[in-house]
Amino acid sequence: MIRLRLYQHLALHHIQHRLHQGEHRLSICLPTDTGKSVILAALAACAVKRGRVLVLAHLQDLVVQLAGELSRQGLEVRLLMQGHRQVDRPVVVAIPSSLLSALSDFIQASSVPVRTLLIDEAHHSVEASAYAHILSALEAAYPDECIAAIGCTATPSRSDRSSMLARLSTCAFVREIPQMIREGWLAPFTWVPLVLNLDLASLPLTQGEDPDYAPEALTRILLGTALMQELVRQVVPCLEQRPTLVFAASVEHAQQLASLFCQAGCSAVAVSGHLRPSPREGIYADWRDGRIQIVCNCRLLTEGFDFPAIAALVIARPTRSPGLYVQMLGRGTRTAPGKRDCLVIDTRLRMKVSPSSETPLSLVERLLSV
Repeated sequence: MIRLRLYQHLALHHIQHRLHQGEHRLSICLPTDTGKSVILAALAACAVKRGRVLVLAHLQDLVVQLAGELSRQGLEVRLLMQGHRQVDRPVVVAIPSSLLSALSDFIQASSVPVRTLLIDEAHHSVEASAYAHILSALEAAYPDECIAAIGCTATPSRSDRSSMLARLSTCAFVREIPQMIREGWLAPFTWVPLVLNLDLASLPLTQGEDPDYAPEALTRILLGTALMQELVRQVVPCLEQRPTLVFAASVEHAQQLASLFCQAGCSAVAVSGHLRPSPREGIYADWRDGRIQIVCNCRLLTEGFDFPAIAALVIARPTRSPGLYVQMLGRGTRTAPGKRDCLVIDTRLRMKVSPSSETPLSLVERLLSV
C-alpha cells in the first residue's frame, strides 16, 4: 500500500467527509507534482468496497500512470484506450473518447454498479462533452445509485474554473504552490528575465473562454533568427549542467531553437507529436541519462510527463493563459536528489503587452509571492 503524505491524508479525509454529508460533485486542487494520482488511487481503494470505479484521464500517458498507482494499492485494474479494451474489472481507467464507443459494454460487464467516477486533470472536463455524456449514461444506467464524481486539477486559476465548478460544485481540498514550497514538497523557483524586443500587444487572440495569442501569428514573430539567436545567447550561460525544458510556440519554433542551442555547443533536441512514441521515449531516456541536456517542445510536455530532475525551464513561448503558464512551471517543481531549485528563464517578464488585461506574470506574482 502507498504511504500518504499528511496533506494527502487530509485531502482524502475532506473528500470522505463531504461524501458522508451527501455531496457528490467534488474537486481537489493541488499543484503539479504533489501526488494527485496517489490521492485518486487512495480514493479508488476506498470506493471499490462500495462498487465499481471508473477513472478518466485525457492522455494515454496519464492512463498508464494512474493504472500503475492503482495497482500499487492492490487493486485489479484494466485499461480502456487505444490497444486496450478490457472492462470487466472492479477498476477501469479510460480515455473518455475510447470509453464512449464501449460505454454499453462497460456498463453491462458486471452486475456490480459503478458508484464512483474519478477524473484526473479535471479542468479538461469542461472542454469536451464526452465527460458529461459519460456521467449522464452512468446515472441513467443506475437510477437508484448516487454516483460520486470527484476530480483533481492543478490549474484552479483557469478562466473556465466557473464551468468546472458547475460540474464539480464543491472544492473539498486545496493547497497552493507557496505552501508546498515552504513545506519542502516542491522545489523553489529562481527567476531570470530575458531582455528581448518583443511587442505582442497587436497580436490576434484565439477565441473562447481562455484566449491566448494566435499560434500562427505568434510563431511568425518568434521565428526571427536574430531574435532567437539572442535568446540562446542569454540562456546558455545560465544553464550550467541543468536538465532543461524549453517551451516553444510551434513545432518549427522548437526545431529552430534546438538547432541554435546545438550551434551554441549544447546537446539539444526537439520533440513533438509528429515523432512516433518509440523515438520519443529514446530521447527521454537519453535526457534522463544526461546524454541530452535540452529538450525543446511545443505543448507536448505540459501535462503527464514525469522527470523530476528538470532544473531549468525556458519559457520561449509567450502566453496570456495563467493555466498554461502554471502547467509549464509545473514541469520543474518536483524535488530530486541534488536539485536545489528550478531556474525559470522567461521572455514574458520584459514583453510589451496590452495593459488592459491581466498577464500571467501578475497572476504568478500573487500565486507564488515572487
